[in-house]
Formats: sequence, structure tokens, C-alpha cells
Amino acid sequence: MPREGKRAVVLQHAAFEGPARIADRLAAHGCEGDPVPARLEPTDLLVVMGGPMGVADRANPATAFLQAEIDLLRTRVEQDAPVLGVCLGAQLLAHGAGARVYPMTSGDGSRVREVGWGPIQLHVATAGRRLGRSAAREPRAALAR
Repeated sequence: MPREGKRAVVLQHAAFEGPARIADRLAAHGCEGDPVPARLEPTDLLVVMGGPMGVADRANPATAFLQAEIDLLRTRVEQDAPVLGVCLGAQLLAHGAGARVYPMTSGDGSRVREVGWGPIQLHVATAGRRLGRSAAREPRAALAR
């Protein structure tokens, strides 16, 4: 049975970077699709998907929209509102929260690509928060860059 008042907004940057199973899970919890609203309620979930660009591309006129997304994500962090960043979305979220985001390089400065699963380390201030019933004791995330 759908729950009243639940809404999720998904920002999709490329057709091949869709929400797939995330959309299925959201629909199962009563969330419906909507165009991107001008503003979000603090209880709305914002899901920011991946794409072929990076956080540094926000200065490119073709991807200038990234700065508006970073600003929205910064506001969401300040509001302690629910956000999920996937791939590019995670870069934008980290940047909006004040983290330094940059390409991974080896000791000689060459670009390193990483694909696989890696551990997530929770910040001390957030470690006590409830992450959901399905959260693992040692959470891991998919890495692809």
C-alpha cells in the first residue's frame, strides 16, 4: 500500500545511467516519478545518478547544470535531508558537502581506473545513525571510475 506524502526525485544525466533497481524499490515504497521540481521538501528523497562527466566539468558550458545540482545537494546536506548519490551523483554530493573531489592517480601521475567493490568508512558523527534494516555491519560500495 503506497504511503501518502513520500516523494523521490531522480536526476538522470545519461540514458545509460538510469535508476533501474532504485526506481523499482522506490515504486515499491509508494514513490512516484515527477519532473525535477524547483524546490524540494526536506522529507523528499533526492537520488542523483551517474553520467560520463565529472565534478570538474561544472565549468564547461555544456554541463553548466552540474553547478545547480551541486548547490541543491549542498542545501540538502545542510538540511540533513535524504540524498543518494550514485557514481557522478556521489562526486557531486561529496563536492557539495565540502569534500575535495579529484581523479585518482598513481604515484607517477597517470590516471587510475577502479572498478569493483570497496569498503565504506562511516564518519564518527554519523556512525550511530540508523542506515536501514539492510545495512551491513561493514558496508561496501560499487566503485567505477
